[in-house]
Amino acid sequence: MRATLTEREFREWLAFYSLAPFGPERGDLQAARVCQTLASVWTAKGATPPSLTDFLLFKEEESDEDKAEALAAKVRSLQAVLGGVLINGDDDT
Repeated sequence: MRATLTEREFREWLAFYSLAPFGPERGDLQAARVCQTLASVWTAKGATPPSLTDFLLFKEEESDEDKAEALAAKVRSLQAVLGGVLINGDDDT
């Protein structure tokens, strides 16, 4: 493998990470899913089982507006990496 990373490759990795995170955030989600499953097995009959967010370490409190803006940023990032053109949006591109 090469010892260098071009700017384009770096942008591609950033776009990929924004769609499918890896590293500590992904590991946290996987561990939380295992804990949730085990806790659900031992939850008393009729009781509400714990939610996935009960076990997450990296909790993100985002409003719907923040989520929409984050999604728009991901789309713009992919557009930039893949060389697409924004046809119907807020930007004048």
